[in-house]
Amino acid sequence: MDVEEILRTVRQRSGHATERQLAIALGITAQSINGWKKSGRVPAARVGALARMSGLAAAEIRPDIFGGLVFNVRRIASEHFAALLGAELVASERDRVVVRLPYATKLGVGRIHGGAISALVDIAATAA
Repeated sequence: MDVEEILRTVRQRSGHATERQLAIALGITAQSINGWKKSGRVPAARVGALARMSGLAAAEIRPDIFGGLVFNVRRIASEHFAALLGAELVASERDRVVVRLPYATKLGVGRIHGGAISALVDIAATAA
């Protein structure tokens, strides 16, 4: 997807009729959005907000940054190293992976082990 198509999709799905309205919702100026169009890409810092607003995958918005991440998480979660983390591959689709991570119930409330998340994300990002 090019930036124009991404912006059009985000505006349609989020109910913002104009780029100015979208800019206001993002807390930026319309000139910033024009800069994205000129550069041909959305700043990495804005990918999360646009993904939440539109339902687009981060890899659809910035495949140069996030395109390999899903593949690498899928690969890592299915390899032996995942056993050290206690991670288990639950589902795998084109643009997302569901990984079950260990959690502790010491306090009676399930909590995802932060170290497992950090290690998995760091490894995936490094491999990308």
